[in-house]
Amino acid sequence: MSELKAEGVRKSILNELNNLKGTAMEEGRLLDETVLKLLTDITLKLNREVLLMLDDHNVIHNVALGDVNTVAFGDAKMETTAIGLNRIRVIHTHPGGNPHLSDEDLSAAVRQRLQCMVAVGVAPDGTNRFGIGLPMVEDEALVYRYALVDSLKRLNALDVSGYAALASRELRRLPGAGFDTVDTEERALLLGVDLGTRGIGIDLASSMEELRRLVETADGRVVDVVTQSRSQIDPVFYLGKGKLREIVRLVQNADANLIVANDELNSNQIACIESLTGCKTIDRTTIILDIFARHAKTREGKLQVELAQQKYRMGHLKGLGIVLSRTGGGIGTRGPGEKKLETDRRHIRRQIDELLSRLERIDKSNALGAKQRTRNQVRTVALVGYTNSGKSTLFNRLTDSDVVMQDGLFITLDSTMRQINPEYGNYLLSDTVGFIEKLPHDLVTAFRTTLKEVDDADLLLHVVDAAGPHAQAQMAVVDEVLGSIGAGHQDILVVYNKIDLLDEEGALALQNRAEREGAVCISAREGLGIDSLTAAISTHLGGGTCTRQFLIPYTHSKALAALHQKAEVTQMDYVEAGTQVTAITDQDFPSHRFEAYALTEEDHGTGLPDNS
Repeated sequence: MSELKAEGVRKSILNELNNLKGTAMEEGRLLDETVLKLLTDITLKLNREVLLMLDDHNVIHNVALGDVNTVAFGDAKMETTAIGLNRIRVIHTHPGGNPHLSDEDLSAAVRQRLQCMVAVGVAPDGTNRFGIGLPMVEDEALVYRYALVDSLKRLNALDVSGYAALASRELRRLPGAGFDTVDTEERALLLGVDLGTRGIGIDLASSMEELRRLVETADGRVVDVVTQSRSQIDPVFYLGKGKLREIVRLVQNADANLIVANDELNSNQIACIESLTGCKTIDRTTIILDIFARHAKTREGKLQVELAQQKYRMGHLKGLGIVLSRTGGGIGTRGPGEKKLETDRRHIRRQIDELLSRLERIDKSNALGAKQRTRNQVRTVALVGYTNSGKSTLFNRLTDSDVVMQDGLFITLDSTMRQINPEYGNYLLSDTVGFIEKLPHDLVTAFRTTLKEVDDADLLLHVVDAAGPHAQAQMAVVDEVLGSIGAGHQDILVVYNKIDLLDEEGALALQNRAEREGAVCISAREGLGIDSLTAAISTHLGGGTCTRQFLIPYTHSKALAALHQKAEVTQMDYVEAGTQVTAITDQDFPSHRFEAYALTEEDHGTGLPDNS
């Protein structure tokens, strides 16, 4: 901003005022003692009003001499939106000691949509009293109510940020405010509580980073993260009330319009946080449900998401709680106010019952398909794992499919089942929804139709992001969820994916570990280790069987006949060099008799092996 100039004022005084620009108040105070003394001294010397314009960090951006109506302030770079409050605070002095805000002061505050207007009454003896006007919305109009304060300490104790946040929120709710069209970006402030012990091994920093990715997957932008160590979550404010008051300032400074808690909140906690901060508040569960709703494509997937949403809504209707669990009347249930709430609950119950009924019909249809596969001795393998571990990439690799692959959380929701590529074996492979820390219980229950395929599978492939920093903790989360849905007893083959992202030393260490554990290392994206994986799958499914390929010259018809007797031939292709055979062999297969015809991984696509 331009330098202050005024005729008849000594240059030394102008320099003192100009030097205030860019100054941050001591300890973030609205007005500190040093600046107050300077304002008082200059007001007494000049017998004129001195005005300061501050931002919501309490950094001084402009100074002026005169009165508030003759000073133009406001900066487009400092505004939030056209319908919220400006990010400007004004402090000005009144010579003669009068601290009252005049009608002109208040009208200027309304016109400029200030966060606050402060008048400092400077008495001839240099003592001060203060008047402060704070914004409120009454009868759909912005007004400023002011109070007199007799000390600087009390002035700085006022929650200016809280009043500003509430007023902005009310302004945006006014009819015709156009908030949805003016401010479409969701800028999220994340809150988390560190309880010290997290049994599954995921630390708070990792959990908050995961919450950040969830918000970004839901098309939000994270502007700040706040955490607090506590012995338990505050039952009213989630964080401590004092910490939440600090967040009011952060909401303003970061221009956040959304608060996201890392744990599930009850309706009372949401209401209390919103009341104190003036900012829309949701929890981790709401974010996950929103992502599920965006990505569900099939009728079954959409029904399951809707069921989870309705169950969540049922638990978050705000009312009198258990006194409404009976509709027969009694103390606390009379009057029109609660009839609407009980009506809402009955409506949600009817929707839940209808959704359960429709999903039950789908369950029966799926059960018939499962019985048919059992009769036909069709084996099934299900992919499970933490979200974004690479399950869909592996699914596409093994089935030659084009299931959507994307770097994000919960991209796959709708279960997909395909026949495995014949060169890898003879079974069906299903891709399922990924798991995550704090997966909402209602969501797990709602997705029982999809997760039933996990329980019915002959083998589970637990796909792990081996290149991620929290692989072990994520594996523990998956094991915990599998146990909660009754699939912990299943035959599980651990598949360490993304080994191409590890350095040579890390890849070797993981390979040694996998051999000890009976696991497999692969890169689904690059196709590394796929033959080892398919051989391990065949061993699990067939009790020692595996799928192998042979190339038998047309002149060796006896060898081809013998192969039909000793193995289960699943495919034959006639190529220039002879008959290329895909067969399932067991532990009794006489490998030495057919060693000359066996195709290795290096031989695929190169022609006949050297069996001359």
